[in-house]
Amino acid sequence: KKNDFININYEFVDITINGELKGVYILEEWFDKPMIEKDGGRAGIIFSPRYDHVLKIFKENKVLKNDLLKSQLSYLNNNYLGLINGEVNPSFFFDYDKFAKHFALVDLLNGNHAYYRQNTIWYFNPITKLVEPIGREWSSRELNKIESITIDLENVFFNKILFSDENFKKLYFKELELVCSESYL
Repeated sequence: KKNDFININYEFVDITINGELKGVYILEEWFDKPMIEKDGGRAGIIFSPRYDHVLKIFKENKVLKNDLLKSQLSYLNNNYLGLINGEVNPSFFFDYDKFAKHFALVDLLNGNHAYYRQNTIWYFNPITKLVEPIGREWSSRELNKIESITIDLENVFFNKILFSDENFKKLYFKELELVCSESYL
C-alpha cells in the first residue's frame, strides 16, 4: 500500500481436519474487483500473460458480457500484440513507475518467483490505459546474501523488455536505492 500498487491480502490460518492439525496455510485474497478497489483502483481487467502470447483473463465471462470491459480488452489485446511484435513502446504499455517500485521490492525480498511468467498477474488500469503489477508472493526463496539482481532477465520475455529500456532501468535503480535505504527499512 505504501508503494501505490495493488497488493493481495494474505492471512495465515491453522487448518484442522477431523480434529487433526494439518498446519498453517496461507489464505490468499482472490483477483477480483473488490481487490482492485480496496487499493484505490477502478474496475479493470486482471490478466496473466502466457507462454503462447495469449492473455489469461480472470473472470473472462464477466468481461465479455460487459461492453466497457470488452472494449478495454480489445485495446489491451491490440497493445499486447504490438508490444510483443515490437510495434508498441513498452512505456506505452507498462506503468513504469509502478513496475520499477514493484521490481525493486521483489528484488529486495528475493521474491522473483512472482515474475516467472506463469506466476505474473497484472491489472489493466482503465484510467491510465497502462498495465500495472499486482503485488504477491513477496519472498519465495531462502534469503541469502544477494550480490546482484535476482530477477531473471534472460528467460522471462517481459522482464527482458522492461530492463532493455534505459529509462526503466533508471527508475528501477532509483527505487532500489530507496527501498534499500535505512529510512525505508
